[in-house]
Amino acid sequence: MSLTDPVADMLTRIRNACSAGHRRVDMPVSKLKTEVARLLRDNHYIADYKILDDGAHGVLRLYLKYHNELPVIRELRRVSTPGLRRYVKCRELPRQPRRRAARRRLVGGAMSRIGKKPVTVPQGVTLDLKGSEVAVKGPKGELRRQLHPEMQLALANGIFTVTRPSEEQKHKALHGLTRTLVQNMIDGVSKGFTKTLEIQGVGYKAEAKPYGVNLVVGFSHPVKYEAPKGIKISVENNTTVKIEGADKEKVGQVAAELRAVRPPEPYKGKGVRYQGEQIRRKAGKTGAK
Repeated sequence: MSLTDPVADMLTRIRNACSAGHRRVDMPVSKLKTEVARLLRDNHYIADYKILDDGAHGVLRLYLKYHNELPVIRELRRVSTPGLRRYVKCRELPRQPRRRAARRRLVGGAMSRIGKKPVTVPQGVTLDLKGSEVAVKGPKGELRRQLHPEMQLALANGIFTVTRPSEEQKHKALHGLTRTLVQNMIDGVSKGFTKTLEIQGVGYKAEAKPYGVNLVVGFSHPVKYEAPKGIKISVENNTTVKIEGADKEKVGQVAAELRAVRPPEPYKGKGVRYQGEQIRRKAGKTGAK
């Protein structure tokens, strides 16, 4: 006979045997029930258990424990069931430091310490620090940003450093973020950032304009896109769009907005995509035979 919940059946047998005053109780054996019996014995809830051979699947026999003619197990209740779901808020979940440590080992070792790394200002780039405001100027342009006021910033001998005021989770997150923002500003004004888009589809093309770019991507009219200040858009072979600028966030935002004009569809792959982007294709419908 198959049971949908063998543990509940086991607990019911024990409860009924204790109520009837039996000294032992038999049940079909399984690895799960054997482990439960071992836990009950190790915690002195039962006297012992044995696995008997009945010529079929086997029998698990539990020897119940009594004290002053009363069963040691007074009440037995199943807390969790196979279909039980408990919904709690994320803040109420218990922390598992060991699991986080194991996950860090799986993804490549200890956590990153980007915030502690100093930022070197290269030649040809000037960095000005006034309170929590950072201004960077270089051959590719000039950038200015207001950083978080709780972060402690320092500039000495061409070395920019960030220090967090405490070990709180918020300050740990801001530590690495602040350092990365400044590094991106320096890379932007010295080297610049580039995003490349590809256009696929019959008749689809892009036309560079003084204000930005026009996209012909299957609509009844060309789509006009005006490039923001500090962004240069160029077109190669009518199907390759290159976005260049010193601000990494702005370059990525412009590329995302151009792609959103006509995202690649999954059947023929027509549309605007990032260079090297893989589109998961779907099989089209076939006619009746």
